[in-house]
Amino acid sequence: MYLVRASSENSGQKNIGGRMNKSFLAFLACISLVAPAGAADLAVKAPTYKAPPPVVGYDWTGFYVGGHVGYGWGQDGGTRFTDSPPGTFAVAFGVGQLLPFVGTSPKGVLGGGQAGYNWQVAPNWLIGVEGDISGSGIKGSGLFLFPGGGGAVPLNQTVSQSLDWLATVRGRAGFVVDRLLIYGTGGAAFGEVKNSFNISAPALAATIIGNASSTRTGWVAGAGAEYAFWSNWSVKLEWLHYDLGSTSVFAPQFTAGVVQPFGLNGTVVTKGDIVWAGLNYKFGGPVVAKY
Repeated sequence: MYLVRASSENSGQKNIGGRMNKSFLAFLACISLVAPAGAADLAVKAPTYKAPPPVVGYDWTGFYVGGHVGYGWGQDGGTRFTDSPPGTFAVAFGVGQLLPFVGTSPKGVLGGGQAGYNWQVAPNWLIGVEGDISGSGIKGSGLFLFPGGGGAVPLNQTVSQSLDWLATVRGRAGFVVDRLLIYGTGGAAFGEVKNSFNISAPALAATIIGNASSTRTGWVAGAGAEYAFWSNWSVKLEWLHYDLGSTSVFAPQFTAGVVQPFGLNGTVVTKGDIVWAGLNYKFGGPVVAKY
């Protein structure tokens, strides 16, 4: 009886163990089916954090300094004369004498430095202010030889004018496309203007000599383009029109070395155009990448 009972007990234990193994395997199978779905749900619901795309571009805002060199040509206003008091010149130099207009065609090279400040007020718009000063070789002269005849005496006439230096203070407003700036500009202009004329009538031993040098004030306007080619460096090409108004010079007549109570007023208009290239260095970071 002991053997039978033991066998029965062993058989019962085996059955219980088998049932437990089967239950455990079923539990594992359920977990394997449910776990991927739960993980997928967690992956979908998990929050994601993405940095916004960087905004990369050239920042024009800042102070800059630079230099420039270019070429200028004056509009040929020449020198126009009026006698003072009126009518005295014809009497002094012969009846029928006409004093012609004499052009000077001033032109030459100029160069100097500039400094300014830009504000990039919007992604594609810029305003700024700039000042510059240039040494100028813009000058010209003219000669007219009047042969005389018909009661008039032979006449030699020479005139000259020069712009020794030019300075401007201008505002700038432009459109920005990353490293390219296209702008208009305008403001005040200042310059040292020299004028001279010499009129002689050898037959009468008479001369009229006038010289004047003055600092003139006027206006300037133009347009240009600037490109930031590397780091903080940029190059520009600019056209400007300047107008410094007119200068009037009175010169008495000398006859045989004696100063006469009459003479001539010579009036010269100083204006022209300039095209120059410049190089600028801007202080501050050249390129920004904002997140």
